[in-house]
Amino acid sequence: MRIKNEKGITLLILVIIVVVLGILATIAIGEVGDLMNQVSKETISTDLLLIQAKAKVLNEKATFNNDESLLKRTKTKRNYW
Repeated sequence: MRIKNEKGITLLILVIIVVVLGILATIAIGEVGDLMNQVSKETISTDLLLIQAKAKVLNEKATFNNDESLLKRTKTKRNYW
């Protein structure tokens, strides 16, 4: 009888490795997609908070400018200042 000396990777093991890597890649792509959706939602939420803060600042500036203009008009009309 002749004894075979097996060397290298057989085709079956190579196919199994490719299938396992494909499954892992599919899982990883799904997780990355979910992560990207979450980041997108958080970015939108942060942008909305920044817009709200900017609107408050602009509102305060407008209120302050109106108060100053009223003060100037009062000062010139009534001569109290």
